[in-house]
Amino acid sequence: MIRAYVVVSALCGLLPAIACHPPDARSSSTERTAALEAAWQDAIPAAPDLLVSIRPKALRADGVYGPMLRRALELAREQRVTSGSLVLEAIEDADEVIAELGEWSPSAPADGSGAQELLLVLRGTRGDIDPARLVGPEGDLLWSAGPSGAVRELVHERDHDGTPNPASLFELPERTWVVASGAARDRARDAFAHPSHRPEPSFAPDAFATVRIDGASLVRRVNLLRASGPLASIGRGLRSVALDLLVPPAPVPAATPAATPIPRREMRALVTYSDAQAAAVAGNAIGDMLQVVGRLKPAGLAWLEPGRVDVSGSSVAVIEPVPMDLLSGFLRAGRGGTAPR
Repeated sequence: MIRAYVVVSALCGLLPAIACHPPDARSSSTERTAALEAAWQDAIPAAPDLLVSIRPKALRADGVYGPMLRRALELAREQRVTSGSLVLEAIEDADEVIAELGEWSPSAPADGSGAQELLLVLRGTRGDIDPARLVGPEGDLLWSAGPSGAVRELVHERDHDGTPNPASLFELPERTWVVASGAARDRARDAFAHPSHRPEPSFAPDAFATVRIDGASLVRRVNLLRASGPLASIGRGLRSVALDLLVPPAPVPAATPAATPIPRREMRALVTYSDAQAAAVAGNAIGDMLQVVGRLKPAGLAWLEPGRVDVSGSSVAVIEPVPMDLLSGFLRAGRGGTAPR
């Protein structure tokens, strides 16, 4: 789950230089018809291990998360980010960003052929941006014309310094871009050439960001959740885990503006099981675990509260406050001063 939070922070923080021009007209009515048939969700696996959704515009407008987003942008400029860095400013301005991450091998070949699978969907991009005119910090074009297909495809093979960074950008209708690298590149090409119109993944409407983890994949990777582990009752029958960064309620105006309280920020874990019985058993185990954590307050988990565990049907919901000291620590990252209050 830590990896999931890192992914969210990285995706929130993408921003390079850009040159804006009106988009090119399609070359033929045949291409326009084919493009209208393509759907971004067809390129996402039926059961992805990890799926992330963020709403950058909403995050940027929030009084607490806005500064965090701006700090993430600063950190992103200081590091080399793979495929996503090729559309950083477009990500910041998009209505929604959805990312699917596959497996990555630390022994990937230096030529980029073993790069981590990444599928990045940008919905509601700015209408005045042509991705073919995007430029990097050195002023060179980031994308070039790719192979002809059902939708417009642009390709990027190497970065300015010669580092292999193969990726493709597919331009779909309704100001939707799909950036794909690794195995996702070929999968996207095939999906757009033979669209199946799979339903879109659903994300909580009351969340700034969501990290959804496949349950079976999580159990395979976390020994504590396996049949022989101490948390087996939580892992048994686990379908999925969704971590939502919730939109705070609007503050009630006070008599004086200075006295208006700032709503605390909360996160929700929605854990879904194969049946109601598995959810009931897991709900009791999760409640007990939070009670123990609340008493012992181990390092890194002291912010967790013991209550607010709700079981409904085959799902267990846990709502916890977002630790403000964690956000302050992120804002201070790489700086010598103190975090803003």
